[in-house]
Amino acid sequence: MKDSGFDAIGRFPEDWSVYRLKDVLRQAAKAHTNLATQYVGLEHITGWTGKAVPIDLEIAGYQSAQPIRQGTICFSKLRPYLAKALLAPADLIGTSELLVARALRSVHPEYVLYWLLSHRFINAINDTVVGTKMPRVDWPIFAGMPVPLPKVDEQRRIAAWLDIQTSRIDKRRELLGKKRELLRYLRQTLLDEVISNGLTKSRSVQTGQPALPKLPVHWSLSKFKSQVFFREGPGIMATDFMQAGVPLLRIGNITPGLITMEGCNYVAPEKAERQWRQFRLKLGDIVISASASTGMVRNVSKTICES
Repeated sequence: MKDSGFDAIGRFPEDWSVYRLKDVLRQAAKAHTNLATQYVGLEHITGWTGKAVPIDLEIAGYQSAQPIRQGTICFSKLRPYLAKALLAPADLIGTSELLVARALRSVHPEYVLYWLLSHRFINAINDTVVGTKMPRVDWPIFAGMPVPLPKVDEQRRIAAWLDIQTSRIDKRRELLGKKRELLRYLRQTLLDEVISNGLTKSRSVQTGQPALPKLPVHWSLSKFKSQVFFREGPGIMATDFMQAGVPLLRIGNITPGLITMEGCNYVAPEKAERQWRQFRLKLGDIVISASASTGMVRNVSKTICES
């Protein structure tokens, strides 16, 4: 092993080399084509997988689209932390918010795609654009990023091995997802039953409310706003993000079962105290996702408060 000289790569095999992406990729020239029959936008690319969800949209009506040839590499210009990268499975029409490049003969495109999806690369390119006036990945930034390269035969072997392993993981995740869905249904059924009937299943009365059609006869209904104090979170821009400081929780930090600090952003302590002090979370607060993954609800734990 030897030191690569790049934080994004660290130490790597001594017979490997380091290149810039501009040395192994060429930005695809913009041209018109009638070969593509499908449109792919950022919403069709699943982050961290390099795959696209099924696309059923017609290309008509997309004004700022670009042709994407089968086998070309696509990377999102927006929000690089989402890791939206794709090796085009067919000729497509793509959003203009995708960087489109083709691999030179000296590199295996599947290998390059896996590098673009790695945490090392995503964290490095995200750190490069966070804090800029317009945080986005343009070609000069993307092309200047490093890529570790073994010989092309080893690139193929690595990509093939990763194909097999990630496919196995995807199948296991699919099975776990089905189990989670069943458990989620069981949990929700249990919640609905107890909230509607109580623990003793005493006599109930009709409420006339669709969300809660009946309640135990000795219970009463109350407006939610009369029982809680609600505050909507602040609109903090990416330009305020820092590498250290006061942790900033976003919707991505609310995961099934808990609030996680992993991948959180930070804001300056003095600015947090001056502008956003009223948004500091307290033990026992309830955090509700009101956009994106709407409906997730989590309690604030002691660990989050101490952070």
